[in-house]
Amino acid sequence: VLGFIALGLLAAATALTPAAQAARKLRVVTTIPDLKALTEAVGGDLVDVDSLSRGVVNAHEIEIRPSMMLKLRRAEVLVENGLELDSWIDVAIQGSNNANIIRGGAGLIDVSRSLPVLEVPTVRVDRSMGDVHPRGNPHYSLDPGMAPGRVARWYEMHLADELGVRPEVDRCVECDRVLEVHGRFRWVPSLGGVLCDRCPGPPHDRSGLTLEALKLLKAYQRQDVEAIAGLRLGLATEREVEAALRDFLRYVLERDARSLAFLDEIRQDTPIATAIPS
Repeated sequence: VLGFIALGLLAAATALTPAAQAARKLRVVTTIPDLKALTEAVGGDLVDVDSLSRGVVNAHEIEIRPSMMLKLRRAEVLVENGLELDSWIDVAIQGSNNANIIRGGAGLIDVSRSLPVLEVPTVRVDRSMGDVHPRGNPHYSLDPGMAPGRVARWYEMHLADELGVRPEVDRCVECDRVLEVHGRFRWVPSLGGVLCDRCPGPPHDRSGLTLEALKLLKAYQRQDVEAIAGLRLGLATEREVEAALRDFLRYVLERDARSLAFLDEIRQDTPIATAIPS
């Protein structure tokens, strides 16, 4: 994968005039954050990379915005996942009027072309069968070792639902104001969820909560397991949400749930494989 991206960047840079090559960095746009990180690792100081999506959003369901088309219009290279994970990008490309990144253009890099595709259906499938992958599994950048952990988080959230103690992640548990994206948040299990920065809350039994963790908590409430598996998440965010949900359930149950310990055993016994071949 890294070598394929490197070759694509080299081809795009070669197409620039010598003056342009020397004057500035290569402008690259990626469809998902995973590819942004890989492109930055390959290009280093020679590239300026931006991602059209964020890790807490399901990559299958990105909403096209005018700002995306503007980024693509200025891009010299577009790096996509392929295998229909980011098929929404075609609409954005069309709106960008950038001939360099259209299908067959020198500036388009489809990373899926660099690796063998797994789980390709052997029978005819279509969208009426649910969330299927007609061209094979597009989630090749996910770490299989993280999947049991996400199942555990999803289970914890829905266990809270079944117990009638669903944590509040949309409004402040004290003043009932809608939580704003520019605010600061605190996780308070004793109050039942998230506290905004306008409310003091209890002096103890609270911890800071990042915006990314708050978004992930909302995703665990609203999305199914397969959608959760498709999210691009930083390890720090995963660990933050894990600790928050465990603290919450420990408080409402007044003990650790034995079923969660079982899920932890599964995760520890699952070998962590590298999902992205070099």
